[in-house]
Amino acid sequence: EAQRPIAIVTARGHEPATIEAALELLVKQGFLPAVPPVFGIYPVTNPKTRGRLGVSDPEMSVSAIKKVAIKDAVEQALVRYGSAPPHRFGMSDDDPANIAFAISAMRDCKLKYPHQRFFVINTNHEESAKLEIFPMTHPATRRGGLQEDIFARAVTQIPGPHSRTVKLFGKDVCLSHS
Repeated sequence: EAQRPIAIVTARGHEPATIEAALELLVKQGFLPAVPPVFGIYPVTNPKTRGRLGVSDPEMSVSAIKKVAIKDAVEQALVRYGSAPPHRFGMSDDDPANIAFAISAMRDCKLKYPHQRFFVINTNHEESAKLEIFPMTHPATRRGGLQEDIFARAVTQIPGPHSRTVKLFGKDVCLSHS
């Protein structure tokens, strides 16, 4: 089975070769069937990676550097694999600050490459969600306006141990997650 190409964007400061060796170890120990095609490794606190990304400000946050790395990874993938067929790019993280910067990076990429698909996966325990980035001109409903009945029907209302109630248009709505 063909594996999807990946890029690794991490706050770690390891050398890329160390991360490649870790992937090989995961294969050897049976956690991965094979090393996936890797088109970029971005350990953003590594001085060489920061230099390659053009980051010279020592005060730049790790989240902000990850944003630069995400955008670079998208560019590198499109150079290597071309723009057709439409590709799917995803970034997952469990840190809310990194999620905010990932959404911003993917939004920038969506503006530049509107025919590609971009996702951000929040793996923070209580707030786990998979978001797809759409341009602001993409209609939220079939009429392009905000319609309460469409939103209300789109929400699963199953109370249980993994649910919480939120206000949606002044109504209590139960959101479930697993």
